[in-house]
Amino acid sequence: MSSTKVFADVIVITKGRYTNKAYTYIVPKHLSKKIEVNDLVKVPYNNREVNGIIRKVYNKVLNDEYSYLHINSVSFNVDTTLLNYIEKISDYYINPLGHSISYYFFNFLNQKKVSEFKVNRSSEYNFNIDCRDLLLNNLNEDSINIIYCPSLKSISDLSEYLESRDINITFKQSAGGIAEQKLLDKKISDSNKGVILALTTSIFNPQLHKSEMYKHFWDINHYKYNESRKPNFNLIDVANIQNTYTHHKHIYYSEFPNYRYVTVNENIKFKLPNVDIKYFYGSTVLEALNSLVSHENNSVVSKATFNLDFCSNNIKNMMTDYFDMDDSIGFYKEASKISKYNILVEPTISHNKILNSASLAKLVRYLNRLSNSNSLLFVITTNNNELLNTLTEENINLWL
Repeated sequence: MSSTKVFADVIVITKGRYTNKAYTYIVPKHLSKKIEVNDLVKVPYNNREVNGIIRKVYNKVLNDEYSYLHINSVSFNVDTTLLNYIEKISDYYINPLGHSISYYFFNFLNQKKVSEFKVNRSSEYNFNIDCRDLLLNNLNEDSINIIYCPSLKSISDLSEYLESRDINITFKQSAGGIAEQKLLDKKISDSNKGVILALTTSIFNPQLHKSEMYKHFWDINHYKYNESRKPNFNLIDVANIQNTYTHHKHIYYSEFPNYRYVTVNENIKFKLPNVDIKYFYGSTVLEALNSLVSHENNSVVSKATFNLDFCSNNIKNMMTDYFDMDDSIGFYKEASKISKYNILVEPTISHNKILNSASLAKLVRYLNRLSNSNSLLFVITTNNNELLNTLTEENINLWL
């Protein structure tokens, strides 16, 4: 005999990147009067108990042909604004909501948004090889200032500079991990003003319970602003989406503008870093490489690091296949130390004759690293134009 039951559609929170399909569960009688949309619940899933978010609650006649599982318990109700923010980020990257929560948001799901904060705070972008004085001027002594840094070393360097300018550091991360993250979150919650230095991994936390806050994003050209795990969230995307829900003051600092985010064009000051550069040409990239080998000492190629970040995918694949059997060949990664010898392969900073400001920013950063390490750069190319010599202040501002 059929009877009417209370049902709930639940998004399960799992590490698997499944679909956004909601699974249907029966709400037990003792929970039926208090169950709500957005409740965090415990449910059976794949022979184990997992967390889930209720998306819909409704009554319907029980179909005896199906065997339904029951919701085990209710933990708390997730703030609507917080869930909308998480869902917006997930949709932006076409990622299942349950997977996003599992990896990035679960530890602060019980965060509640304070009353509406109506002040509209536009983001600011600052560009300079050294932005430390700009950061110093932007610190608000009457508010909490969180400075997001891409590495523990940058936290250490920046805190040393700020302390030398008589800025008191309320808290700075000295390690990664869950324990340190909980300590960071507690320091932010307990503070009404001060300066806190945090790793970029904590950007996901919107701090909805704080209405007045200045968030400083340090060195946003750094590769650590791109999550290595699927779906490869870019943390500036996350920050920009976040700010539509929090209205905190966001200030960004970098060596060079990325016009994926910057919407106002301003002339920038630029001087090509001092790098020892030699060009080698050929009708093909491999011919240009052979030209380099024939003119330079054999140890140059054997000890060099190849940079394939600025060539086409076809050339990158060809070069990778060419060196596939040679374990001694090194390829450039921003996380690695700079080599004495460096080979830049067929660099370009445009696509379909349109400048890519992200590539240009990355190239300028690369050249600065070489300059600071007094490294040698060999450029192999099929283009007779010496691209790096065109990187003048006049040209760059014209392109931008």
